[in-house]
Amino acid sequence: MEHLAQKLAKPAESSRSLNELVVSIEDYKVLSNAFQRFSEASIQLQSKYEELRQESQQLRLELQRKEEEIKKSERLATLGKTAAALAHEIRNPLGAMTLYTSLLREDLSDQPDQQEIVVAIERSIGTLNHVVSNILHFTKNAAPVRVPVSLSAILHELSGQCEQMYPETRINLRERGSCFVMADETRMRQLFTNLLMNGVQAQGYEGTLEVLLWARNDRVHVRIRDRGDGIPFHSLETIFEPFTTSKPEGTGLGLAICRQIVDLHEADIKAGNRRNGAQFTVTFFK
Repeated sequence: MEHLAQKLAKPAESSRSLNELVVSIEDYKVLSNAFQRFSEASIQLQSKYEELRQESQQLRLELQRKEEEIKKSERLATLGKTAAALAHEIRNPLGAMTLYTSLLREDLSDQPDQQEIVVAIERSIGTLNHVVSNILHFTKNAAPVRVPVSLSAILHELSGQCEQMYPETRINLRERGSCFVMADETRMRQLFTNLLMNGVQAQGYEGTLEVLLWARNDRVHVRIRDRGDGIPFHSLETIFEPFTTSKPEGTGLGLAICRQIVDLHEADIKAGNRRNGAQFTVTFFK
């Protein structure tokens, strides 16, 4: 009887084992799904952590750059105030020197060989006056007073003055179309005086500057090309920054002021090299 009972009990035990196996498989599936979701969540968290780490690094770099810009602006502001005070003090003696030079020219009118000395003095005074003007313009950042301005008239006038000051320099000015822009006339004179002077200095105060002025659609362009040594490759990124210059006689303010004036007029300026020299292109948007 006991043997029979054991036999009858075996199906029940087999059924219980099967149920336990089924439960184990279900538990395994649940655990497997849980581990899979946990693994996916871990990957997402790791990806999110990496994104946050990169954003944090970028923010630190941006904060560092802003702090450097603030420090630089503070230094430039202090330097600008000092330079402006010096420029005002220099300008008065320059006016007297200009007057005395003109008197000297009259006294030496009958001595042509001595006129070259007077021309050299006048040229030096003109260069120094240009530097003083740049310093004073650099310290001013007021909004431009815009009126209709003929860039053609300004460039013709400045070209004549430049050729008169530097007799060995020629300016070949060509123009296409009506080139009027809404701009601050005083600042336009300073802008193109600086660009012309930059070209004249690059050529060693001799040779021909090529100036092209043209209008197309809603834009007016001015391109000035010189035949100097060109812009050093390492300077192309920083050429418009204040106090950056490769010229022995330069102050590093001329092109910085050009950028300042262009930005105030919501215009654009680009610098580059050509086969034999450098070129600057200013674009105004009507």
